[in-house]
Amino acid sequence: MDILASLLALLAAKTAQAEEAYLDTALLPANRQAITAPYSASVYRGGRTELIGGALLMLGLGTRLAAIPLCINMVVAILVVNLRKVSDLDDFVELSEPLYALCFVWLFFSGPGRASLDHLVGRCFTRPDAPR
Repeated sequence: MDILASLLALLAAKTAQAEEAYLDTALLPANRQAITAPYSASVYRGGRTELIGGALLMLGLGTRLAAIPLCINMVVAILVVNLRKVSDLDDFVELSEPLYALCFVWLFFSGPGRASLDHLVGRCFTRPDAPR
C-alpha cells in the first residue's frame, strides 16, 4: 500500500510540474487566448493542489486529508478537460484520470500505511494499553 501511495504521489507531483511548465508558455501575452481568465486561476490552483498533495502523499503526512482535494481535482479534470474528447465508453476507459480518482478514494478509505509519517505520529500519541 505504501508503494502505491508513493508512486501515485510521485506521479501527481510530476504532473503538477509539467503543468507549471506548460502554463509558463500558455499564459504568455502572445498565447493569452489559450486559457481564458476565469480558468487560469483554476489551473494554477489545480497544479498547486497536485504539487502539495503529491508531496504530502509521498511523505505519508495527512494522507486522508490530501486525498480529498486530489480526488476532486481529478474529477474536475475529467469533467472540464477530458469529457469533451470522450465519445464512447472505450474512450472513457482509456483515460488515466478516473483511475487516479479511484486510487485517491482508496487512499482516503484505507488511510496511511506503516511506512508513513501518519503511522509514526499515530504510534507516538497512542497509549501502549489502548486497543488497536
